[in-house]
Amino acid sequence: MIYDAIEKAYEIVNANFATDMAAVIASKSEAGLTATAAIEKRQDIKKSIALGAAKPTISIWGRGADTQAKVGTGWRDNVSSVIMDYFCNGTDAVKVAKQAELAGEALMRCVDKMPNSGGSGVVFGAAEMVGSARVDLSDGYEKDSTGNWYRTARVTFPLTDRDEPV
Repeated sequence: MIYDAIEKAYEIVNANFATDMAAVIASKSEAGLTATAAIEKRQDIKKSIALGAAKPTISIWGRGADTQAKVGTGWRDNVSSVIMDYFCNGTDAVKVAKQAELAGEALMRCVDKMPNSGGSGVVFGAAEMVGSARVDLSDGYEKDSTGNWYRTARVTFPLTDRDEPV
């Protein structure tokens, strides 16, 4: 259920984010932006940063799940609410803002790869309905304790998977 959703999201983001981010940066002809990020699981971005995560950072965590009792031979379908937070900082406020905006696009490219992706877990849906995924950016320009500008992007989406009998 939620554990499996977080693991699948991590698996896909870990394998694809840097390539997807580099492609988005290149497609927008932006120079000087960072395509890589550290990836943390099971905590929101505030906790990851407080615990000293490298920057930029992606935090992948679950908010909850809609599910059902086991059916027939014992399978259960779940729709988990997955959140992927992206945090970046730097000395140029405009570059930091652009990087967060493009990270939202790159994370959505990762969401696109989740259904039927093989590997661990049986994922057969991720944000297919219009408006079912949301990308939010932090408000304006803010400075951290070291004087750097920072921005965040949050991608929230439903991930549908099936728990098979064990």
